[in-house]
Amino acid sequence: MPRVERILLPIDESEATANAIAPAIEFAEESDATLHVLAVTDQSSSAERDVMFERFETESQTVADDVTDRAADSRVSSVAISIAVGLPSQVICEYATNRGIDLIVMGTHGRTGIDRVLRRSVCESVVRWSDTPVYVVPIPDRDTTDDR
Repeated sequence: MPRVERILLPIDESEATANAIAPAIEFAEESDATLHVLAVTDQSSSAERDVMFERFETESQTVADDVTDRAADSRVSSVAISIAVGLPSQVICEYATNRGIDLIVMGTHGRTGIDRVLRRSVCESVVRWSDTPVYVVPIPDRDTTDDR
């Protein structure tokens, strides 16, 4: 198995990202790899663009700070933070190729049925189009039983 030196963790403020942070840090720690944290916004042109981008930057920085703090508590030696604008799946794949990423760690929203068809996930697109291996972290099953 090739040595993993660079791991990419695409982030947003979702539960899927929250579930992917620990495995990404664990992989980076075990392989002494650099953890690349990437936030991508699909910026549309509008009058509110600057306000929307500022909000995106703030939310992304909060998640990135959490990843950095958690990585510092482990033995991850290097964390690189990047923010980009564009189609998320495309930017993630290009970032991985251009930076020689060895592994992408992503959470999935676990959509099924028509919701999955109508709202194809970024994760699904990255798995389909990336030349880099992708480790997918599912959202844990929710207990749907009613304790009465």
